[in-house]
Amino acid sequence: MMEGEMAETEATGYSIYIVPTKTVYKGFDKVMNELVRRYSDNSLKYQAPRFEPHLTLIGDLVGSEDEVIVKCDKLASSLTPFDISLNALGQSEKYFKCVFIKAEKTKELVDANAKAREIFGRSSDPEYMPHISLIYGIFNEKIRREIIDSVKQADNEILSYMFKAGAISLYSTEGPAEMWHKIRDFKLTS
Repeated sequence: MMEGEMAETEATGYSIYIVPTKTVYKGFDKVMNELVRRYSDNSLKYQAPRFEPHLTLIGDLVGSEDEVIVKCDKLASSLTPFDISLNALGQSEKYFKCVFIKAEKTKELVDANAKAREIFGRSSDPEYMPHISLIYGIFNEKIRREIIDSVKQADNEILSYMFKAGAISLYSTEGPAEMWHKIRDFKLTS
């Protein structure tokens, strides 16, 4: 890696998350902690970091913290609370989408992402694929499928989780996941 180049295991800037409600959060947290425990040993090329359960509404936001806060406030005041339903486990070769649960692309969720893109000037972002990652990492397909099977065994109700998005949360997502932290929550008030 050249100087100034970021590792594929790090993020930049800020992200806006929808954090699951308490009961659903606890269910995800239990499953995710077990996955991190199981898939973080010294023999693996990439460690699976610990991170909070969340659905990213939009990420890689740039600007000063104050500017991003003002835009988050504007976004939150333009949205009303809406339901989030989860529907399928998935996996990919991407570090931040290693194993995940897809969220239903409801009109409210897609509209919230579109409004965030508008406010943050991100109209050319790729198509939105709402999901909650269960583990980050670079694992081969066999291990990713093993992880999916272990998730199904650990919590066979995980695919039926639903929760209300009543707020958005601004996180600093600069660097590796272990360094990410919440800046503040914004209640949806429209």
